[in-house]
Amino acid sequence: MSFHIDSSTEESQWNFSSNEFENKSGQHKKIPEFCRRHVKPKKQHEIFRMAQVTDSVMKYFGLKHAIDIGSGQGHLSRFLALCYNLKLATLEANQLHVSGAVQFDKQAINSLERVQKYKNEKDNDISISAKTLPHHVESSVTLSSSESCLEKVLKHAWDHSLEDYEEKFALMGLHTCGNLAETILKTFAKCEQSQVLLSIGCCYMKLESNKDSDGYPLSLFVKSLPSHDLSYEAKELACHALEMYIQRLHEQLWKNA
Repeated sequence: MSFHIDSSTEESQWNFSSNEFENKSGQHKKIPEFCRRHVKPKKQHEIFRMAQVTDSVMKYFGLKHAIDIGSGQGHLSRFLALCYNLKLATLEANQLHVSGAVQFDKQAINSLERVQKYKNEKDNDISISAKTLPHHVESSVTLSSSESCLEKVLKHAWDHSLEDYEEKFALMGLHTCGNLAETILKTFAKCEQSQVLLSIGCCYMKLESNKDSDGYPLSLFVKSLPSHDLSYEAKELACHALEMYIQRLHEQLWKNA
């Protein structure tokens, strides 16, 4: 059963996110139920748009493999694996997120099997058995540990070491918080096998100076600008949903009143 999504038909509606959702349920029209379970509408919008870009870029470069760093509970990787037929591996530091991702993978496959059994669709379809779920690896990625982390995930997911792995792959991350965004950038730059980088950073206020990082801003050009410093609040506001930030401010005001 094929659930591949053709993103080309959505290009004309790229700027109208409200068109993506069902009026009654508030759920995303283009994400199958088995991939949007446990995912809030805002996150559904994010993984759908990220998947569209990923699919286009991966096709352009002829890639099928990607490593999702800071993958959380694997919602993006699950969507890419089951609906775009990409080969995904994930790196996530939180053990609870990793176990949650594995559990959600099982739920998604069980749902697919039930749908296939009910519809009994076989002609010109991809068998569920041909689909590959993401391989989830628990590991904390830092600049000093990034090479060993990639080694670990390649061995776990595709049974290769980094040194002898000839297949090119993409590195990706959705909501790479604070220094993780910088780590992914530098990991991509020094890893010959990583041909594509897809990264959406967040929590800029958590970019901290340490032995591996100069902190915010990462850009040498921005650093050269006069008065480039931003307050913690300004950096926080730049990467959070405005309505959520306003609500948080109101809550703080009520507490302090």
